[in-house]
Amino acid sequence: MSKSLHVSYNWNTKKFLQGAKAAYDYELKNSRKRFLGWIFIALTQFGVVLALKQGTIGMLTLSTILVLYWYGFRWKIREYFLIKSFKNSPLKDKSFEVKLNDEGLFFNNSPIDFKDIYEIVSTDEGVLLYFIDNYIFIPSSAFENLEDKSEFVKIIKRKIKGE
Repeated sequence: MSKSLHVSYNWNTKKFLQGAKAAYDYELKNSRKRFLGWIFIALTQFGVVLALKQGTIGMLTLSTILVLYWYGFRWKIREYFLIKSFKNSPLKDKSFEVKLNDEGLFFNNSPIDFKDIYEIVSTDEGVLLYFIDNYIFIPSSAFENLEDKSEFVKIIKRKIKGE
């Protein structure tokens, strides 16, 4: 690898929420939990139909509240608790640097062993580097352009495979 890639960004509330949402969406999409969500929605919608057919106001109210929660407030409630925890985080408003060069991958000048990364995911919002028990989110805005972001992801994927 002859090209050195260097990105830096300030870890603020907006970027934190972007990363949390990207990770949440990716992990839910690739999780068995999504089937529980489908079952939850199906049962709730059957509850609405049943309530309308039998005129059960209590069941209709409960089902309506559950549908509103699922489609309208689920992320808002999660976002509220994420922001609350972020306000107390020692990482709040810190600057981060990620460097990728011939010597390796560095996060705030600390080396990251490619063996510790088990997956890299590129989303519209940024890049997720998954480790054994955590992830690092690098927002797309930290990269100079889309080519640098694509190159970064491509190199990391090769390194993870051991190439």
